[in-house]
Amino acid sequence: MRVLAVVAPLRTKGNIVGGAERRFTMIDHEIRRYGVQFICLELETATASNLKGSHWFGRNGYTDTIKSLIQALRIVRLWNCAGIYVYHADRANCMTIGLLVNKLLRKPLFVVVHDDAGKGRDTVSLRRLFSSELSIGRQPKLAIAKTLAAWMKRIGVRWAEACFCPSFSTARYVRDDLHARRVVVSRNGVEMPQGYPRSPKRFDGIFVGRVDPLKGIDVLVSAWKIVTSKKPNARLVIVGAPGRESDLVTLRNSLTAYGLTDNVQVRDCVDDLQLSELLFSSSIFILPSRREGFGLFALEALAHGVPCILTDLPALKENFGKVSIFVPRNDGKSLARETLNLLDDQERQRRMATEGVKLARCLGWAAVAAKEALAINRVVQRILPVRPPSPDRISE
Repeated sequence: MRVLAVVAPLRTKGNIVGGAERRFTMIDHEIRRYGVQFICLELETATASNLKGSHWFGRNGYTDTIKSLIQALRIVRLWNCAGIYVYHADRANCMTIGLLVNKLLRKPLFVVVHDDAGKGRDTVSLRRLFSSELSIGRQPKLAIAKTLAAWMKRIGVRWAEACFCPSFSTARYVRDDLHARRVVVSRNGVEMPQGYPRSPKRFDGIFVGRVDPLKGIDVLVSAWKIVTSKKPNARLVIVGAPGRESDLVTLRNSLTAYGLTDNVQVRDCVDDLQLSELLFSSSIFILPSRREGFGLFALEALAHGVPCILTDLPALKENFGKVSIFVPRNDGKSLARETLNLLDDQERQRRMATEGVKLARCLGWAAVAAKEALAINRVVQRILPVRPPSPDRISE
């Protein structure tokens, strides 16, 4: 069975895709084992070289939505797609295409919501939402685009036959705030590394993710300043490309202002093998995020035997509550204190590493793909009419 998958541009951190993008790459590869093939319409040229299957590329942006819609309609007819899978619920262009194909061709709609980014905003009127966007200094054109995206997200999730979420905390938001008809918690997975080399620890801490205020980079830098006051040679590596170029400039300025240029290394262009080597050579994984839907790179760190210090977000506590250390959001002092305590406790590091590897081994991408494929198959079989096989295909 073929399904049209509408995805936003797959951004990268160097040569490795981000958390949400990596999730799609792995599901796209695994889901065909369970009878579903994604025919992908990516709204910009692909950045992930290991995508499988058939892909079409269109221009990105709200002004090109009509062109992408025409392309989507052609793909559905050409490949006889049984449904539409919108991978980015918060992108107005993706959701617009999904909704229109759903209504014009009467194909079931499936939507993926990655986090609870709209919590508290998705229950207010669009007029209030637009006013709040203007009040924080957004230009009117951008405020309209943000409001439109929120509106399309609300409609799409409510109309979807199934809404996929990576965690129960996100699922509760989708059910209670967005009023989804059916929510499936398919979670995330990880590829276990081949072997566990006993390489020397070159870094005391590692962060992997987008260099963005939502990831708490500013909290991490301030905490590392405290760490180096106790351990002058403590080294941190930050792996990730900026959400905006100005974010990277802000990070480098902060490192200079705190005098951390010799203690912190910024890497924004690594492949999967280099990322694995960096994880193996780090003592602690640190994720001071202000928002997460799952925390995929925390899971990858656990798979590499790296103990984690995370913020006390519901999704992170749900998925890693028994194997990680948690600190309050926006609290650099607590983060520094827990980091110093863990660096001084080798026995605790080994124990957390062992427990983390056990958890990671229970979470594979095949299980994620199987759960989504099962939901898709059930909906399609219930909604679409079953055509009887032609006589020449009936075996005796």
